[in-house]
Amino acid sequence: MSNGGNGGPEPKALPIPADWDDVTPAWMTVALASRHPGTEVGEVRLVLRDDGNNRRARFGVTYSAGTGPATVFCKAEGLGEHRVLHRNNGDAHIGNTYVLPDGEVGFLDWQVARRGGWSQDVGYFLVGSLTVTDRREHEADLVAEYLGALEVPGERRPSPEAGWLSYRASAAYGLAVWLSTLGTDGWQRRDVSLALAERYGAAFVELETEAALDRLNP
Repeated sequence: MSNGGNGGPEPKALPIPADWDDVTPAWMTVALASRHPGTEVGEVRLVLRDDGNNRRARFGVTYSAGTGPATVFCKAEGLGEHRVLHRNNGDAHIGNTYVLPDGEVGFLDWQVARRGGWSQDVGYFLVGSLTVTDRREHEADLVAEYLGALEVPGERRPSPEAGWLSYRASAAYGLAVWLSTLGTDGWQRRDVSLALAERYGAAFVELETEAALDRLNP
């Protein structure tokens, strides 16, 4: 690695922490060295963490030498088998779909597009698009079909058990979105919002979504 020809020491390689607990003062010192040379971190305190699709955390930092930011945000890169990341629509309900003359289906409305876990869009679309009866009958087969079609290396493909767990957890997102929409005026007709809130509510209960979230975020 080049040091820019200034004769100084080579910068230390920065390992990727396996978990938030591995963000130590020594690690943070190396992470900040390029912008705050000579600074030594004395303490790192985890202030807030988000272990959902975005996997990020906010740390409070104090220094034993030099100065630097009091708050540092970190974004996780390591993925567990539950977290195969995709470019998500973020609002993949059936009203945002279109069908071309050749039968190809796509999504409209990408204003809340994001990078996130596959299950957010898949679960949101399946639960909202199917009647409660049809979802109960077909959801397991549809999730299995989707996982089998994922274009990812074999070692990155979620296992059937991990995929099903992520799908179970996804109902929380749709329930929150449509309860919020139901409580506002003008975004969607009330009967549409109510029908979708009922579908996500039924899925939340039947799929034991709260328990699935607890398993994903112990």
